[in-house]
Amino acid sequence: LAPSAQVELLAPYGIHLVGDLAADPDEAEAIASEIGYPVAVKVADPTVRHKSDRGLVRIDVRTGSDVADAARRFAEELGHDRVDVLVQPLVLGHVASVGLVRDPQLGPLVRVGGGAAGPVGSWAEEVLLLPPVEAADAARAVRALRIWPQLVGDHGLEEVDLAPLEALVASVGRLAVDVPHVADLTLEPVVVNANGLFCVDVKVRIAEPPELDTGVPRRLRS
Repeated sequence: LAPSAQVELLAPYGIHLVGDLAADPDEAEAIASEIGYPVAVKVADPTVRHKSDRGLVRIDVRTGSDVADAARRFAEELGHDRVDVLVQPLVLGHVASVGLVRDPQLGPLVRVGGGAAGPVGSWAEEVLLLPPVEAADAARAVRALRIWPQLVGDHGLEEVDLAPLEALVASVGRLAVDVPHVADLTLEPVVVNANGLFCVDVKVRIAEPPELDTGVPRRLRS
């Protein structure tokens, strides 16, 4: 799904990708100046694969001329006169992942995952939820993640407000129910720190929804 369509789809659910889109090098430089350095610059076209491997993502860019140069080099690599780029502030913090998948038997599932290694124990690497997702379900899912001790300040790490992450999980659950044509949604990484929650990257795939057997109750195995 194109970036402009992503914005139109996700904004009503309070889901916003950090940063701004630029249509040319001059606009990219202006956006970076407004955001404040350092910034990250990446090709915005979701159909372009393996961006990092192709040099289509630059991080820790510290001057306007380097931002503009990155946008021009991206266009050269792709063989275009210009390309849309996303200019983002560099955000650091705890890393999570939230998404939506559709199972042929179970239907839509909201996925919540931790993006960093944590203590070995009963914490889950990821949790799957059947939408709609109530606030209490979202809170339990976040607390089941392996990164949970980090989020609450274990070992002297920065403690963060979990409400924005829980709200994001519930929002993805509402979207799953409202828009059956969203076949896959991945918000990754989602960075959580003392200043809030930041969706750094998003991928959305649209497809004709499958017909589920409504005579079979949806249930996750215990």
